[in-house]
Amino acid sequence: MRIEAKRQEMDLTDKQIEFAVKMSKVLAEGLGFDRIEELHERTGHPVATLKMLLSYYRRVQKLAGYASTGKVEFPDERDLPELPE
Repeated sequence: MRIEAKRQEMDLTDKQIEFAVKMSKVLAEGLGFDRIEELHERTGHPVATLKMLLSYYRRVQKLAGYASTGKVEFPDERDLPELPE
């Protein structure tokens, strides 16, 4: 199965790869994710980067739905402790 997936990845055109890169940047910006280049370095492929961002988006969207219906409450950003770098 992995071999077939790799073969399909290699068949991507330059235009499709360019689209994946562009959409990853747009999605990352919309999610407030500012380390897109680091993510791409770790995934090693623009399509893998986009898939990870889409997965993250789906999870955030589900959480936002819970928050909007009152099923969950999140603390105000100002009340959270600062994380070490």
